[in-house]
Formats: sequence, structure tokens, C-alpha cells
Amino acid sequence: MIIAAQPHQYAAAFDKPAKDSWDCWSPQRVVAIDGSAPNLPPSGPYFFSSTGLRQAYRCYPDTYGAFVTPVVPSANDANHFEVPEVACVPVPSRLYFEPPSAQRPLSDLRVAVKDVIDLKGVRTSNCCRAYDTLYGPKARTAPCLQALLDLGAIVVGKTKTVQFASGAHPIDFFDVQCSFNPRGDGYQSPSMSSVGGASATAGYEWLDFAIGTDTFGSVSFPAAAAGLFSLRPTWGIQDLDGIIAVSSMLDTVGFFTRSIEVACRVSKAWLGNKVPTDPSARPSKLLWPKDLFPMDNHVYEQAMETFVDRLAKFMKTIARIQLYDCYHNGRPFRDDYRAEFGAQPFVDPVIAYKWRLGEKLTRGEYDTAVEEMKVFDEFMLEDVMSTQSRPLLVLPVGLDSTSYRDQYFGSAEESGSQVQGYGFSSLVFPPLVGMPTFVIPIGQYPYRSRVSGQEEFLPMCVTITGSKGEDFATLDLMQDFLESSPDYKTAVLTGKEAFL
Repeated sequence: MIIAAQPHQYAAAFDKPAKDSWDCWSPQRVVAIDGSAPNLPPSGPYFFSSTGLRQAYRCYPDTYGAFVTPVVPSANDANHFEVPEVACVPVPSRLYFEPPSAQRPLSDLRVAVKDVIDLKGVRTSNCCRAYDTLYGPKARTAPCLQALLDLGAIVVGKTKTVQFASGAHPIDFFDVQCSFNPRGDGYQSPSMSSVGGASATAGYEWLDFAIGTDTFGSVSFPAAAAGLFSLRPTWGIQDLDGIIAVSSMLDTVGFFTRSIEVACRVSKAWLGNKVPTDPSARPSKLLWPKDLFPMDNHVYEQAMETFVDRLAKFMKTIARIQLYDCYHNGRPFRDDYRAEFGAQPFVDPVIAYKWRLGEKLTRGEYDTAVEEMKVFDEFMLEDVMSTQSRPLLVLPVGLDSTSYRDQYFGSAEESGSQVQGYGFSSLVFPPLVGMPTFVIPIGQYPYRSRVSGQEEFLPMCVTITGSKGEDFATLDLMQDFLESSPDYKTAVLTGKEAFL
């Protein structure tokens, strides 16, 4: 059945392309209605059923195993969602949605949601069978996600995560299979935590962006592994209610996308007036701590140096906190599960190891770590990232060599110790200081795959970090830079290679 809304006329001539489409669709009925009539359904294809008119969805296969479950809005409540019983991801036509407007600037964008963020009517599984068994469908949507819905974004599904939004290697997944990284030979690690959103964005043209939590790299590193644009916003401006927490001192919610244009559009609509500083002012200084960039991959190293040099010319001129918080934030789940089933829940071994570490930390050790964080924060904001000088800090992100998803990193203790934030690296700057962090894909490098036996390519990325509240200024400057430079792209492709 096709509904054609035509004001004040009830007949239309078909040209040849329309006639060909008609023959292909073989509709049983066409209804022409007065487009000026009130309460009309949106124009587009419909199915007629015993419950009335139902919109048509196109079903896409989840080739890269990125989704926990697809979702569709309930028939009578657009803000209540259901899980369809289909082995695919149903996606509605963009024809049903109004063009972007000042009130709904994201109305034509499809988004996927990390499965630690609550969506009304749908379980938050946390990719943990015990967690999924214990808790039922959520009664409300997390405020940060509801804001996207109110802005017109179209939620199509929930994506995979490391349990409790933590760090783990693909081989450490037990309750669900880790999503596949579309880049290169298809068997490289998608990195940590927000893996499903990065895999889906890099793999599916029908998805515009994905949101995920970031504690100390859970958005930035998957973005680098998949060659995507991403933003970890200024800490403290996102409402974290309705989200499984790692650490309230470090957590925030960011996003992945394939283009700088969508990144700017989503950030300005979503963050809105939460960004405190003047977005019209531009950063004027570029900081490049070269001692943080030792690389064995000289192609990657040269690409970084070239990017920084050209950007400079264009411009002229953690572990204790997250371990303690993760253990104590997980206590209600452990207590609820034991009360319901009389046993402790199974979690992936790396998460169990992480909780053992957190359990051993005293409140005094935690408070000391928080004070040390404040000292570092003051040093960075006063002596390095002052809002008066408005600098940008260039940092490395991602790997400069292969990391196969079947690679064994040792026992849970050996593997888990690598992803808890021990030591001092470029990872600690943005989360410890709460600075906005933007990942930019700048190219790709070749490698010889032991999976395909041939030359493949993996993305190269760089992190641009601005001062607190400089989210929009940083994004706008980078958009202008990328659009003005013939050597860099403002968007990446889906599939094996981010660039042609």
C-alpha cells in the first residue's frame, strides 16, 4: 500500500521511472489523500494490517556483530521501544521524518546506543548474561539519550560493550562475542569498551553515528581502531543518570561518526548551551609533546608530523579512581543478584579481576588519588591548557601496528592489568583534566595480514584536545582546517578501508 499526499488533487500522471517502480513494487492499493487534511501519517510506503497502517522498515544484516539487539518504537508511543523478533536491524525510511529544523536538527540521523545506556522499554544487558537476567526492561530513557530523541535522532539499536564499560581484549569476551572491526583484514581488535558503536559506524552506511561512554579512552581508542571521527566532550556537561557507571570522576558520553560535518552538527545540537565558553573564539596555540610520540611505524610517525606541521601553519602561530569506583558502583548489581538467585553472578574474568583490585583499595587511598587528580588538573589548566591562551594539545591515539582479535595477552590478571590505567601515558590527559578530545582520521598505513595473506590497510588517527569548554571551538577549527586542506578528508568510508 502506498499513501500519496497530494493537496487538492486526486490524480497524478506516472512518468516512466515511476511506472517502472510501480511494476517492481506491485502494490495492491494506492490511496491519494488531501495533503492539507489534519493528522496525516507521513508520506511513504506502508503495510496495512489488522492493527492499522504500519511503516515499512528495511532489514540490514549485522555483518560485523556490532549490535546486542535492534529496537523499534512502539506503535502508540514514539518514546517507548520494543525489540523486534528479527535476525537483522530494521531501519525506517528517512521519508517518514521531517527535514531538519531548529527544533529537531537531527531528525534525519540514525543513531546506535551503547548497551550501558538505558532506553525505555528495552533491557540494558551490559553484555552480561547475569545482569540481563536480573533486571527487566527500563522504565525511562537516560536523559542524555532522551535529549537526542527530542532533537529528532532515530534510534535503531543497542550496541556491544565490554561488561561494565571497562577495558578488555576481544579474546576476553565470554558472554557475548566481541564485535568485528571492519578495517583491514576484518580480524583486527576494535579496541575497548564502546566497541559495537565504532564497528557499526565504520561498517554500515545506513548508520549516521553512535554514542558510547568514555572513562579513559573507551570512545577515543575504538575511533582510532576504526578510523572514525569522535568526540569525548568536556567532562561534567553530560547527564550520566540512567547509565552504568565506571567512575563519576571520569565518565562522560561521546560519539562516533564518519564525517566532520556530522560531528559538528551532533555536538552543537546535543551539547547545546552546556558548553560554557564562547564558541566563536578560536584556539591560537598548538602544543605537541613529541616525547609522547615514539613509534616503530615510520609511515605513521611521518603522517603525524606532517599533520601537526600543516595544522600549525593553518593556525599561525588514573587507575585507583576508576578501579575503586567500578567495584563500588557494581555492588548493587552483585547484592541484587545474590538476593534474587542466592549466588554470585558470573562476569567476564577481566571484570572479576578488576573488582578484586577495587575491593582491596581503601577509602583513604581513593581520597588520596582524587587529591592527586586535582593537583594535576590545576597544573594542566593553569600552566598548560589555560583558557586565556586557548591552546590545542596534539596527542597520539590508537596502535601503530596490528592487534589481532585472537591474540592472547595472558591470564585475566596479566591481560587485565594492561587496561586499568596504570602508569602515565597520553591516555590520562583528557579524563584527568576533563578536556574535550576529538579523534581525527588522517590516513592509513599498509601491513601484511597473517589472516588474508595479502597487503591490507589500517587507519591512522590523531587526537586534538582543547581546553575545558572549548568543544565547539575545537570542532569548528578542525572542520575549517580539513575543508581547506586538499591532503585530508572530511569524511571516511565504510568497510575495509577508511580512505580510497
